[in-house]
Amino acid sequence: MKRTGKIATIVMCLALTAILPFAACDCYTPTLVTDRMDVQTLWREVTGTAEYPQACLVAKSELLQTSGGFVKSFAAALKEADGWAENNTAQAVEAIKNNMQSGTTSTVTSVTKEIVQRCHIKTVPAMEAKAAAEAYLNLFIDMEKELSQDLIGGKLPDEDFYAQPADGGEIPVSVKVFMPDGATALALSPLMASSEKIDGVDVKYTVVPSNQIAQKVTTGEADIAVVPSNLAAKLYNKNGRYKLVATLTHGNLYIVGGDMDGAQTFVGKTVGVIGEGQVPDLVFRYILKRKEISYERSDTAIDGKVALRYYADGGAIIQALKLGQIDFGLLAEPAASMVYDKIHEEAK
Repeated sequence: MKRTGKIATIVMCLALTAILPFAACDCYTPTLVTDRMDVQTLWREVTGTAEYPQACLVAKSELLQTSGGFVKSFAAALKEADGWAENNTAQAVEAIKNNMQSGTTSTVTSVTKEIVQRCHIKTVPAMEAKAAAEAYLNLFIDMEKELSQDLIGGKLPDEDFYAQPADGGEIPVSVKVFMPDGATALALSPLMASSEKIDGVDVKYTVVPSNQIAQKVTTGEADIAVVPSNLAAKLYNKNGRYKLVATLTHGNLYIVGGDMDGAQTFVGKTVGVIGEGQVPDLVFRYILKRKEISYERSDTAIDGKVALRYYADGGAIIQALKLGQIDFGLLAEPAASMVYDKIHEEAK
């Protein structure tokens, strides 16, 4: 949308009202999207840890016990493929599309090498990732107290959570691997794109909408899965059914909006966030707490505080930025770059 002044803004609002007759339209000035901030930068400032492992690869404890050699080979194949997606973007997108759960469509319609790089995909074996994982999981313990919610079971997982698959064991007939759509699917795209079996095993890959991955592990349907690291810890603390094999994405959250210079930028501003109580929200709130910056759930700006306004998905945040209802939007890659590139280009 070209910036043609108040008339263009009113026309856009009237058009939206026609499409969404029950939605209120306040006719704000569109937000200029001129900058994006890697939340890793803020995380490093408050924790001293270079990265936060948002998503990890887990395997059933039973599979690790009976077929440790296969799990070890699977993790090794994934690690060997690090960097493949950023150099084979079209094939990666196609692999996700071809393995989407029946009846669903991937949100990853196209990516560039730069977008994949900003997803911070890297396979780190469980024991090597332990320090970074614990630093990240501590935020959920802290937020449990504030929210009075069970986020990871009130404690860090014990040493046995960090799997070290042994050589040998039985060769499974088939293995079902589930992962959520998005950056985590990009992480496994090289294996999905390859026609090669691992240790001769028939591996069935399924990419599901992000809101369905928890069900695949809580029911035990998945033999191997990519899940949010906090979910992995919570499941382990509950019943020990799944253990962490490797961490995969290490901080793919970005804030897009006007010019930014550190966390103080957001004081007195409104930040749009996907899902109250979900990982992006919790990470951002934890950073603000550690920086002693006050925040509050609010649809409008608050003097001296960060106003958090919640949305169901990235599409809603795009619309809020375009309407000027928020000053900044917190999103995960690859959605963050698509939002930035789209709105930044339209605002020229």
